[in-house]
Amino acid sequence: MERFLRLREVADAMGTSPDNARATLARYGVFPIDYGVGRSRGYRWLQSAVNSAMLKMAADAQPTKQPAKPRKTKAPYISLASMSVNDLHNYLTQAAVIQ
Repeated sequence: MERFLRLREVADAMGTSPDNARATLARYGVFPIDYGVGRSRGYRWLQSAVNSAMLKMAADAQPTKQPAKPRKTKAPYISLASMSVNDLHNYLTQAAVIQ
């Protein structure tokens, strides 16, 4: 069953001070209705709106999964001592020739 919460009840549910609770709810687009001036009147927030703002706040606080970084590939190990002269010449001159 839906009910309207006073600022103190909203602050207790959120675990903050009343001023912080009011500012946080306003940031998430939840605004109170005004029952007017007098005893047992004032601002009230709809309970489901407060709960949905708290769920949205918790979802926003979760870390986002970062894509995995590509692993660096090592250059192949080349032993110059085991290469023939032709292999060594081909290896060192495989880039395009600049004229």
